[in-house]
Amino acid sequence: MISERALRWRRHDPFLVKAHFACARDTFDAIGNPGGYVNFGTAENQMLFDRVAPLLRRHTEIREPDAHYNELHGARAFREAIARFLSRRAGRTLSPDGITVATGASGILEMLSFALCDPGDAILAPAPYYSGFDHDLGLRAGTALWPVSLASPGFTLSVDAIAHATDEARTRGLGVRALLINSPQNPLGQVYGTSLLREIFAYAAREHIHVIADEIYAESLLPGVTHATALADENAEVSVVYGFAKDFGLSGFKVGIHYSDNSDLVKVMQDTAYFHAVSMQTQRTLTGLLEDPELPAFLDTMRARLSGRYVATADALSESGIPHLRVEGGIVMWLDLRHFLTAPSFECERALYEAIFSSCRVSISPGQAFHCPEPGWFRLCFTMPQAAHSEGLRRLTDRFSGCR
Repeated sequence: MISERALRWRRHDPFLVKAHFACARDTFDAIGNPGGYVNFGTAENQMLFDRVAPLLRRHTEIREPDAHYNELHGARAFREAIARFLSRRAGRTLSPDGITVATGASGILEMLSFALCDPGDAILAPAPYYSGFDHDLGLRAGTALWPVSLASPGFTLSVDAIAHATDEARTRGLGVRALLINSPQNPLGQVYGTSLLREIFAYAAREHIHVIADEIYAESLLPGVTHATALADENAEVSVVYGFAKDFGLSGFKVGIHYSDNSDLVKVMQDTAYFHAVSMQTQRTLTGLLEDPELPAFLDTMRARLSGRYVATADALSESGIPHLRVEGGIVMWLDLRHFLTAPSFECERALYEAIFSSCRVSISPGQAFHCPEPGWFRLCFTMPQAAHSEGLRRLTDRFSGCR
């Protein structure tokens, strides 16, 4: 009775999702469950609720129009508020007509995969990359994600690396329809500069490749770092993906945003949003949030807390002999545990992950889940509540301090 495609879906078992719910069933609590799991594996910013909740309550009002159908790709007032908010980042006036609202950035990415690709086509993605992209872009749409493998220790993205991956994919008979870039980058914490973006856009235009710029962490920047947004360039072959999950700490609201200057693509995205509509009540609340005069202060607080937590995490790891890449933006760190492997293999990487999970009761995510080309790298999210963060770091540093 079950279709083959449904069975393929059931067999797909996202590693990060499985680890998340294992931790959720037995979560650390300093008083109620001090031996529970500390989850450094799920990329959520849990340091913001005390500041964002009062703003949300201020704009949570039940009105009769919200109980009825509206534009399924986003109410006009909400898209206008989004356009004003994004225009400040872009440095140009964005039209609300170029905006599509849907259920989370994951939903937006899947819609883009349907809009840009046929089954069997390829989307390039610099690797290591967030493992959820395989699920979001590939699973139902039938699109292949083709890694642009980057070399350690810096994992530096270049147009040469993109061109090499393009040639490889085409040699295998794949039609390369899009390139996914993510800045600030998950899991590396890198922020791409203006010159690199321009080189990427020029290459993509020559090769007739659409660029998907995932900017879900665009406001989550460390001090002194400037984010070069793809919104700044009026380029019909670029899509920008944003949402409220990370910068606002509202992953449970499931609201994603797509912007493009390509009117044909926008029409397809807005038509597809019929299946991904966001509740009108949620849209009204977030419209008020975006227009609240205290929003700039909230974002300043978010960045200040992010910076303080990152510095504390980096210092504790360094003192314990755990190398890591410097973070420029986002809420995750890329740890170099290669020297703690018993052998340079992904089997040993998985064994180390399982040992940390079982003996320390701490979840950090192994690099193989992110298509890292080299074993021994792990991702750690550092924006959970303070008590859990401190306990998780203590367990990790105790585990590795004796291995130096």
